[in-house]
Amino acid sequence: MEVNGFINEEDLSIIRIDSSETSISFLQDIKDNEDVTIKLSPVLFINLEEEFFAVKISATFFNSLGDNAISSTIKVIVFFSSKHFGSVFNITKNEVEIAQMPIVLNMLETAIGVMRGVLYEQTKDTTLSNFSLPFIDLNDFMTELKINVIKKQEG
Repeated sequence: MEVNGFINEEDLSIIRIDSSETSISFLQDIKDNEDVTIKLSPVLFINLEEEFFAVKISATFFNSLGDNAISSTIKVIVFFSSKHFGSVFNITKNEVEIAQMPIVLNMLETAIGVMRGVLYEQTKDTTLSNFSLPFIDLNDFMTELKINVIKKQEG
């Protein structure tokens, strides 16, 4: 499965990609030279019923002070399957532990790449066309990551 920290292609597959917004909307006018920031909020879903993972990233632009949203929120969800589904996480009643970090990192990196592409397409004909999505440190991203487990239905 893992070779020098990398995973084989067959270990993880994209099932589908969904995006919630067809076009970004701005809540206020943005000047060409105005500094803006972006907040990314990641959630990892583990669906035990249907045995898939999904990474949802929500992105919202804020003014330079970070206190005022200046855009609608764009959401991207990337759905994954893995032949190692049952071994990627150790799930107990009260805790979720990552057992296969390379697979989880690959899911997050893929979802970030999809979000970058969606944001580029959404902002290319706007005043934010010159905005560069900042480098995303996966360690920082992981600290923001929320994990939701969707359990099997009883009966």
